[in-house]
Amino acid sequence: MKKTIVIFFLLTSIVYLPNSFCSSEKKAYIITGTESSGSMFISRVIAYVLGLSESWEGYGMLGKPGDQTVVVHRSIPYDSGSFMALNDYKKLLEDYKFYFIVCTRDMKISCLSAKRRFKRSASEVQSHHLKAKEILSEILNKEEAFIWSYETQLLLKEAYYQKLYEFLEVESDYLPPHLFDANDKYIYS
Repeated sequence: MKKTIVIFFLLTSIVYLPNSFCSSEKKAYIITGTESSGSMFISRVIAYVLGLSESWEGYGMLGKPGDQTVVVHRSIPYDSGSFMALNDYKKLLEDYKFYFIVCTRDMKISCLSAKRRFKRSASEVQSHHLKAKEILSEILNKEEAFIWSYETQLLLKEAYYQKLYEFLEVESDYLPPHLFDANDKYIYS
């Protein structure tokens, strides 16, 4: 008789687990911003705190459509001048709950970095920033999003990362080691 009661209790406990334990909701974490906004860096941090990867480089997609959780990083532009807008993400990842992280950095520094790193002309960078403004504005106007600022994360550190983790609905106290101001080389050069 005691065994029957214990087994019944265990079975009913399993059936009534909170939704957070048995959620079948698929989640897509979309990280996007202009080139040289720090989006690749924060993509790696997000993959780490979600427990998905400690070594992902932050390019493209971690996971594939259909997986329970995917992390997508797309700079604006990515690769050789391609752009992904809100509808592209929605088509690629139907039936997902979206977490948009819109990445920003001082515009002059972002432009200088894009010119140096990607050998972009001034007119290309200007054109890409206009396209980025259009794409990011649409995301901010139509979706819930967290604006991740390169400069703000340097100033507020732990407090800012906690706000990010709250938005992502993940518990973590992770602070990336060796944070430094990469803007210095553009300001003082």
